[in-house]
Amino acid sequence: MLVPGLSFTATQLAVFAAAFAAVWVGLAVSGLGYAGLVDLASGWAPLQILLARVDPAWGNTAIVLVLLEVLSPLLVGASLALTPTTMGALRGQLEGWELDEAGMRRKVSEMLK
Repeated sequence: MLVPGLSFTATQLAVFAAAFAAVWVGLAVSGLGYAGLVDLASGWAPLQILLARVDPAWGNTAIVLVLLEVLSPLLVGASLALTPTTMGALRGQLEGWELDEAGMRRKVSEMLK
């Protein structure tokens, strides 16, 4: 019961981190994102003043977080699709460390003797 939960959590964190990095780098390299938002706000002075105070890296980070929130159903779907692979790898690693169910039972029975 522990392996599926850990596998899904690890997979979801990895998918989110990869998507975050890809979108953030894409915004930073393309010059879109926060810089484009500041240019759009040039017609409205109060908004431009507020946006000018924000560091562009933090502005891109905020845009990425909002975009990933919108895309979260797709990220969860990708995590669900990749979780079986992660589960197999985690089970194999736990067996190698003798931390799987059988290994833990052996350790507990040895301790109780």
